Amino acid sequence: MFWRNPILAPPSWLSLLFAILALACRAEEDPTKGGLYDNMSMWYEKAAWDCLLTNDAPFEPSRSSLKAMVLVIYGRTHRGVNVLSQLQIAHRMAISIACHEDTGRYVLQPSVCEECRSLSIRLKTLFMLNGQMHDYYRNPELREQLHLLADTGKLSPENSRISMGVEGSSPAQMTFTHLKFQLLKISDTICLIGELGLRSEWSVAALEAEISLMEKHCSNLYTKSSGSGSQLVSPHKGYGILHCYINYLLHLLFIPDLWQYLNGDIARETELSAFKCMAFAKASLRTFNHLAENMQPNTYAWYIRGLGSYYAEQSASTFIRGTTGLEGEKEDQEIRSLVERTSGIFSTLSDRSIFSTRGAFILEYRCMPQPPKRYSPSISI
Repeated sequence: MFWRNPILAPPSWLSLLFAILALACRAEEDPTKGGLYDNMSMWYEKAAWDCLLTNDAPFEPSRSSLKAMVLVIYGRTHRGVNVLSQLQIAHRMAISIACHEDTGRYVLQPSVCEECRSLSIRLKTLFMLNGQMHDYYRNPELREQLHLLADTGKLSPENSRISMGVEGSSPAQMTFTHLKFQLLKISDTICLIGELGLRSEWSVAALEAEISLMEKHCSNLYTKSSGSGSQLVSPHKGYGILHCYINYLLHLLFIPDLWQYLNGDIARETELSAFKCMAFAKASLRTFNHLAENMQPNTYAWYIRGLGSYYAEQSASTFIRGTTGLEGEKEDQEIRSLVERTSGIFSTLSDRSIFSTRGAFILEYRCMPQPPKRYSPSISI
């Protein structure tokens, strides 16, 4: 239909097409045209939104429209854009097409049910991710809004069964998404208890145990599938991304203890937790380096430039702050090697990644992390 008469193509279909093209451009790896591809990606993102806005009733309520929104928001999240206003629009769209409801109550085809479930979990994931990246937890109003939007509806993806799909096959894309969602919920809890003053020795131990169980589950799941065929997320790369994030989470859990130790609280428990924080920050950087150096072009390099670099940048900030107060001379060479290796990767990616640019600056000048900034929830589309 589109080729015969573009005017007759549904705006939601065109929007989804442009959203897919935007991500495709973002994934291109030609080093001589990286900036051009990123500019094209942003142009396609704008075209996707424009297609939806041209409807008589803005944002035609359909699953295709919601898919397009989720893809565009996902791409912008990997560039570090604050996407709260877009998420609010997508949230209203999800409600209008009952995507937030328990699809088991309706007579729908299995494929439609799975599509709604997929859109719901991805939307909730993006809400939590955006809130954590832009520090909404320091603003009570935004924190409450984030909680309401992320928890709307009766669908509980975290309670859905995580399966391998076909016996002996690799974990499917949705399995990977479920696992990342579970880890993001743990991250959400870490941020909340820290901001609300609910952090205690018991809560930290419980969260550490929960993360360890998730790590074991991910390891078992992906180990069983090693050597089998790929289903969108290959075993090696899928587990690598999850393992990198798990180390980041563990380092995040113990950051308050590191700051306490550096500020003069040298109690035995605080010192132990501070060293744990540094160990996990190192592990996070090592895993990031391994992924960046071993991922083939045109596969997951877009992740390394995006969220992968964001988590590595945060770990690098902690690592640089902690090396002065914790590390001894015996590890000077190890520290230097890790910093040089990570800095080189950041520098290579910096022309297409704001996170890598900041990470390279932190490591090159050994600068300390800046205090968190408040972000405005008003972002233009």
